[in-house]
Amino acid sequence: MHKLQESIDDGAQETDKDLWDSFIERFKTAFTNQNQKEEAYQKLCKLKQGESLDDFFAKFKQLTHEAGVPLDDKGTIKTLKYGMNQPLTRAVIHSPNFNPNADVPWTFKKWEEQARMSHQKWLAAAQYSQQKQGLYRAFGLKPNQGRSNQPGRNRTSGPRTTSQGGYAMDVDANRMGQTHSDAKKQQLMNENKCFYCEIKGHQARICRKKIADRTKSDGTAKSNNPTVRNQDPIDMTPDDISGFLKDHMGSLDEDTKLSIIKSLMPKDFSQAQN
Repeated sequence: MHKLQESIDDGAQETDKDLWDSFIERFKTAFTNQNQKEEAYQKLCKLKQGESLDDFFAKFKQLTHEAGVPLDDKGTIKTLKYGMNQPLTRAVIHSPNFNPNADVPWTFKKWEEQARMSHQKWLAAAQYSQQKQGLYRAFGLKPNQGRSNQPGRNRTSGPRTTSQGGYAMDVDANRMGQTHSDAKKQQLMNENKCFYCEIKGHQARICRKKIADRTKSDGTAKSNNPTVRNQDPIDMTPDDISGFLKDHMGSLDEDTKLSIIKSLMPKDFSQAQN
């Protein structure tokens, strides 16, 4: 205020824009927290994605602005990758159009766009999984029933995802770094032993040692990184069931299709007994 008054006393006009611009700059300098940038940067480095991806990106961009770091800086992108849920980061990295050796690295905007797209795909897959489980429950079917007898299945052809026909205990064990030979896997299966700890009586998907090791390795609770197969089935109305069958009938295995058809037939229908 003293500086402003001195300028006016020296003949500056009160309507002079430069006078007030200078006043604003001095005001900010006098009252700005000198540690604000460092504090914002520390918060940025510790920021982790929660339930809302929108909130995460909004907070991330706010903190980068407060910290004065460029969004497209290599260090900023690295911070972004560690801040997002790791399954989402992996989904972005494994997307078809991502090239880690590209001459021009992905910008923050590109990372954000691909992360949102991958997240939407996960949501769609989760919804599909819930609807499918709801369909099974509505018709009194068991998931994957009859699939173990499908021709061409090879249990020792190497690790596969469950969506590709892999076995849950095999897949889970390999995710945790367990690497067994085909002969070893067959031996463990024959002896009803866990693929992870090799103790008899349980499978790797419910192995306490594996769960403890995975929790320690991830550094976050399992609930923070939900998977599609953990989604609870939803109650489906007849219209929901009709719509789901119309859109996804081709994705169901033949045994499930036959079971649904049988359940829809009148009990006194002559062919229903065949």
